[in-house]
Amino acid sequence: MNTTQPQLRIIPMGGVEQIGINMTIYEYGDDILIVDAGFGFPARTRTSVKYMIPNYTWLVEHKKRIRGLVVTHAHLDHIGAIPYMIPHLGHIPIYSLPLSIGYITQRLQEFNLDKTTNLCPISPNDTLRLGSFIVEFFRVNHNIPDSMGVSISTPLGRVIHTGDWKFDATPVHEPPAEINKLAQWGSQNVLALL
Repeated sequence: MNTTQPQLRIIPMGGVEQIGINMTIYEYGDDILIVDAGFGFPARTRTSVKYMIPNYTWLVEHKKRIRGLVVTHAHLDHIGAIPYMIPHLGHIPIYSLPLSIGYITQRLQEFNLDKTTNLCPISPNDTLRLGSFIVEFFRVNHNIPDSMGVSISTPLGRVIHTGDWKFDATPVHEPPAEINKLAQWGSQNVLALL
């Protein structure tokens, strides 16, 4: 009998050494959670390439283990790859705040995928159980409304995935970032802040 506890793997598929192509995979045991799925724009010297998306081949090979895709906000560098990936991943559920769900819906309509994709609007106060992941959300300020960060709890500890954000004490037409949630979670076995 194998008594070894599973490891938490954090796999950046893009968005690390460039602007765009944001996608991070969290893997624990038999469960996979994806955060963001964007595309990027190539350097101007590559005139024949219009955009780039993350290489999601590994996800296709493990699609039965994917519990969901969480989107932090609606910029194309975080949602642009969704219509290219989702048909190959079995139309996994996509979770985000309402404005982002609206943008994702519009993007999926361009590919005639809006009727077959499982879009799940959430609120910042929701808690999701996606396999062994407990996913919570916190509002952040960015230059697009309805931006959020994600707290991902596993049996080993918590990871805070901020998305794109800024501290803004007086945001216009949106509530301020939920720094109180970050302060609360800060004492709860945070393994990493991304």
